[in-house]
Amino acid sequence: MLQIYSKGCEYVIRALSCMDQKECKHGFSISNICQKARIPVWFTRKIFQSLVKQGVFMSKHGPGGGYRFKKDPKKISLLTIITAVDGDALFKTCILGRPHCNSENPCSVHSSWGKTREKLISKFRSITIKDLTRKNIRLHSHIHPGNLS
Repeated sequence: MLQIYSKGCEYVIRALSCMDQKECKHGFSISNICQKARIPVWFTRKIFQSLVKQGVFMSKHGPGGGYRFKKDPKKISLLTIITAVDGDALFKTCILGRPHCNSENPCSVHSSWGKTREKLISKFRSITIKDLTRKNIRLHSHIHPGNLS
């Protein structure tokens, strides 16, 4: 089965999709978000700390601390989150893992994966954090194999 992103990236996306508008605007506690998303705090906290280093969040320690978006969630794409957590290898490497796969020396799925990859990138780029946080809108309704054709 094709794994599009890591477990850590999945946790971040699940956490973000559980946020409400107030948390998006004013900040949030990682433990509250993880509780809502039913994901482990200790693991997710590490990933959120890396997102601070990547410039997606700001963090404040101590009482009244937590995380805030560094820029408007309407301007942060799902693609930004995925590449901040996992890097961009999925979008640049051969899906079969062949080190020398390219246009001149393609693997058996090179051209079809290239088309699918471009649609996936476009879809991830079009979904914003604001979209994820809206009520009744979840990632699975946006990315479905039928939506990629």
